[in-house]
Formats: sequence, C-alpha cells, structure tokens
Amino acid sequence: MPGTIIRIKHSDSNNAPANNDLAKGELAYSFTSHNLFVGETSGGDIVARPVTAYPAGATAATPVDADLFTFYDDTDNRIKKVTGANLKSYISPSGSGAQTLNDLTDVTTSSASSGQILVHDGSDSFDNVSVSGDATINTSGAISLIASAVKSVTTDSGALTPTGNAFSILGGEGMDVTHSSTTITVAGEDATTSNKGVASFSSSDFSVSSGAVSISDVTLATQTTGDFVGTITAGEGIASTGATSGEDVDHTLSLKNASNLTDTYVPRWDDGNTQLTNGSIFDDGAGTITIKSSDSPETSTIRANGDLILDPAPFDSPYTDSSPEAGGNVYVTGNLIVNGSTTTVNSNVVNVGDSIITLNSDESGTPSQNGGIEIERGTSSNKTLIWNETDDKWTVGSETFVAGTFEGALTGNVTGDVTGNADTATVGTSITATANNSTDETVYPTFVDGATGTQGIETDTGLTYNPSTGTLTSTIFAGRATNIDAGAANQLVYQTAANTTGFVSTSDNADGSPADNLSGMVLVQLSTGAPAYSSVIDGGTF
Repeated sequence: MPGTIIRIKHSDSNNAPANNDLAKGELAYSFTSHNLFVGETSGGDIVARPVTAYPAGATAATPVDADLFTFYDDTDNRIKKVTGANLKSYISPSGSGAQTLNDLTDVTTSSASSGQILVHDGSDSFDNVSVSGDATINTSGAISLIASAVKSVTTDSGALTPTGNAFSILGGEGMDVTHSSTTITVAGEDATTSNKGVASFSSSDFSVSSGAVSISDVTLATQTTGDFVGTITAGEGIASTGATSGEDVDHTLSLKNASNLTDTYVPRWDDGNTQLTNGSIFDDGAGTITIKSSDSPETSTIRANGDLILDPAPFDSPYTDSSPEAGGNVYVTGNLIVNGSTTTVNSNVVNVGDSIITLNSDESGTPSQNGGIEIERGTSSNKTLIWNETDDKWTVGSETFVAGTFEGALTGNVTGDVTGNADTATVGTSITATANNSTDETVYPTFVDGATGTQGIETDTGLTYNPSTGTLTSTIFAGRATNIDAGAANQLVYQTAANTTGFVSTSDNADGSPADNLSGMVLVQLSTGAPAYSSVIDGGTF
C-alpha cells in the first residue's frame, strides 16, 4: 500500500544472526560486518548464509597480484578480502605458485628413473621409488611377475587361477595327498566297509578282466556256508512230506487236518490242536454272512479295538473317512440302540421320519441342562441356537439373527448397533449423547433436507468439525456476521496471543491517536497487547 516501509531484520552489534534466528528465506543485514544474510535449512537448523553477487558490469579478466579476492571466514561469519599476492603465497610458500611436482611441499623427487612410482613415506612426503619384489613395472606402466610366481594351474576340468598366488591340492574319500619339498604325491587308501579306496580280489572267488570284476561259480554241495536251504521243517498247522534236506529234493507242504474245514465257514485257529478249524461265521457264498451262537436266543457280538466300518461300496473302491465311495445301503432290521457317548453322522443328507426331534431325552425331574443345535465351522468359531434353562430363553449368543419378517413386539433395551432401513419409525423424544471435546479427528455434522415431516439424515464432506481444536470448516460461509465475541461496529477483528478474538477501531490507532493516514498503514501485531496501525513493517533485530 502507498507509503508503507518494509524493514528487514537487522543488527547494529552482531556480525551475523545465530542459528534459528531467521526463518527459511528470511533476509537480515549486519551493520557491523556489512553483510546481507538469508535463512537456509542446514541439518536440523536454519543457518544464516551471506549473500554475494557479481557487481553490475563485471567482466572476466586475468587476475594480478594487486587484485583483491574475497573469502568467507566461518570463525566470525564475515566476508574478508585478500590480495592476489597473499593468496598465491598461501597456496605456495615459494610465492610463484606450483609449477612442478617438486614444487609441492609434500613431494620429494630425486634422480628419477624409468619405471619408478611415487610412494608416501608414512611421514611427510611422497618419494620416487622403484618397484621391487615379485613384480616389476616399465615406463609404459605394464607390470610383470617374476618367473616363480604362479599365475594359473591347468587340471582335467580346465584352468585354475590361484587366489593370492596360492592354490590347494586336497585328497577326497579314498585318496591321500602328501608332499615333500616340491614333490606332491597322490596315493589311494585301502578300502574298508566304511571308506572307499583301493581293494584287491581273491583269485579263487573273483576274476578281473579289463577292470571288470566277475564272481566265480559256487557249488552248494561243496560250499557249507551261505544263504541256502539246508533243512525244511513244517511249522504249526502245516503238514510236511518227503525228504527234508539235500539237493534236488521234492517236498510237499499242506494244511494240517484239512478235512476239519468246511467251505461254508470262515476258518479260525485252534491253538490247542495247533491247526485251523471251522469258526462261528457262516458264509453262504451269495452275500449273506451269519454269526452262529450257542446262546438261546442267539446273541452275536462284533468288536474292534479301533473303528468298526460297514462299507457297502464296491470292492475296488474301499472306504475312506474323507471321501467314501457311493455304494449300497446299510439296513438295520429292528431298533438301533447306540450306547456310546458320541454319535457322528458324516453324510450330507439326513432323512428322519419323525416330525419332532427330542433332545435331552434322558432328562428327568427339574430341568437343568441346556439344549439346542451347534454348527461346526472348521477353523472358525462354532455357532449355536441354545435353549438356556437358567434364563428360560432361546439364545443365539452374540451372533446376528436374520429373518425376512420379524413379527411381534420388540421390548426391552437394545445393546449394540441397529443397522438397516426402517419404512417408518416412531419419533424419539430424547437420546443420550456423549461429549467429545478433545479427539483430534474430522467429524461431519448431520442435517435433514426438510423443515418438517419424515426426513432422511445426511452429511456433507464440505462441512467438517474437529473437536480437539473447535474448528468448523466449510467451503464458504454466506450471510452476515452480526456479533463475534461482542465486537462493535466499524472495528477490525484480529486473533490475540491467547487465541481469542480482539477488536481495533478503524478510526483510531490502537494507542488512541487519530488514523489520519489509514490508507497508507497496515495493522501489525505487537509482541504484547492489541495490534497497532503503522506505516512500517519491521522484521525486528537480532
């Protein structure tokens, strides 16, 4: 605005602003060092950097000893000057600048010869020395190894390049590698039952031709050891006829007392007579198996140490727990009584003729057991529909109950959320709300789109509120603000240091003086108190 003065941050006593005295991009001037500074981010701080630039009309020229050069002294944050002669003397003690390697104070060369290199002496200089040891270097920079250095070794698998001028020859299973002086000896180990190696063969049992080993023929009549049958002996339940030993012997083995067995009975073992005999299971050969009993009436028992499976599936598709094969049916003639503690049905379809299924049928007297249905859900939690005898109510736990139509009155309190849409609802006279004054989050005020009648509740993302700051945000506020914290007409609104609303008159300055040049002034916030009108924007001091 006209007549306004912008005064940057300045100092009459300090050479440079301290770290974090300036904001990033803020200017400052020192009347002591006569330097202009700008705030720049460095590390985690804002540092003051001196501003330098070429003067107007500056051109390139070859410097001379009398020319002045500037440099930055970070000891006292000042730009200083030095002559060209002094600068050259600082670079080279000789005062004429470095022309050769030997002009540098840390390089010493004497009687240099071809193939020499510069090596630091570990103290104060680089010296020219000749390459010695296992390698030499010529004037072209090529390095050559001495004749005793090993560069490569060739084996059956190709060339081997040693690492560190060394390589290893190691023995494996069945092979030993030794050396004496410069001689390396590779020898085979004697073979054992646990170690591969060199083995010899008896000529009486083996023959070797062109590396192939053959086993000599063995005659049983003359060989008295080895895996062959010397004697045949009949065991329990087996009858034996003919010679029991020798070569080329015909021998017969048969069941003992085979006439005791009938083709209609499943045989069993008679331990007293060490033989097979007729059992109690009768097989008519047409698919009917009958268990005979001496009881009157006959009572038959089938027992198993583990699972007992009745499988009407085809014989080429045996039963498995995971995927039983389709087959015939299992019929139970008469009543089925299960005395176990658990009855498991793995079929996908269960047909029950009774119209009513009774649970807790063994309950007598005053009821004490809950009853219901539980659904197995694998790796997820099971779900239940339970009659609770304690509460005398049906319960579904904490699960969701879904119905196409719910009939009847809903009484009592509802704990939890109610979701979904209702065609109509009775007007609620009151609700209980919980205050939320501190949570740092964005919430959306709700409103309806009509003044009266049935209305749908809505929100707008353009209208938000933050409880922690008390900030109400909208894209635009329309209308006239008639009262802001009791402000008066013709006053300007500002925010105080305590984050409250303050006011100042447009006709008078904050100190009570007339605002005679209000158009050329700005309203500035003082360090304390109310803002004041001024024609100067002052950046302050450092």
